Amino acid sequence: MARRKRVTCRFPLDSPNWIPIVNAHQSLCGLTGNRQLAAKDLTNALADRDVPSMRRYFSGWRQSPPVGAVLLEPDGELLPAAYWTEHQVQSWSSDATFVARRGAFVPSRGNMFTEITGYAYFVWRPALAKIWPAAFALAAAPAAPRVRRTNDKRQHKGSPTQDAIRQIAAQEWPDGHEGIPIKHIMARVSPKLPTRGIPTVPKRDTWLRALGRRKS
Repeated sequence: MARRKRVTCRFPLDSPNWIPIVNAHQSLCGLTGNRQLAAKDLTNALADRDVPSMRRYFSGWRQSPPVGAVLLEPDGELLPAAYWTEHQVQSWSSDATFVARRGAFVPSRGNMFTEITGYAYFVWRPALAKIWPAAFALAAAPAAPRVRRTNDKRQHKGSPTQDAIRQIAAQEWPDGHEGIPIKHIMARVSPKLPTRGIPTVPKRDTWLRALGRRKS
């Protein structure tokens, strides 16, 4: 119990130093120039270089905590480094970065992987900054941009559908949804859209634009 209190105080669940693993991977892509190399380097750092990581449960079947994990109430688990010897970061496209469990080796096909769903994964920025300062060191906050006042309604970006998606997603994930796969957001938000006057499920591209994962 004493160890759990020390760990919880050192790595509080609500600390801004926790960043979504998707964001950490994206930062490493800029250094490696390759999504799969970035995923490999990040996995190795989590397993071998004392980089704290945690995951938060948000939907579906909740697994038993991994051996050696420390619970971060109410829904977090601080993961041991050994977790990343059996799991790894996978990334095949800008919208497909996830954590998967390593499976058996199959001749002609290589290692098989099973995606872990229902959890959002996070890594500790200060530890990453020690390894890759160019990618993770905190920069000075930029000056706030000047806003040009106008009554032209064309200045307001986003359709009513996109506005509804953003509003419902913000209600479902008050702490942010950056690390949550788009398919999970669609599954959670879609049933609530009819109450906003949107009878049909929007196209995937609309979701990506609404959540800032694709530029307009």
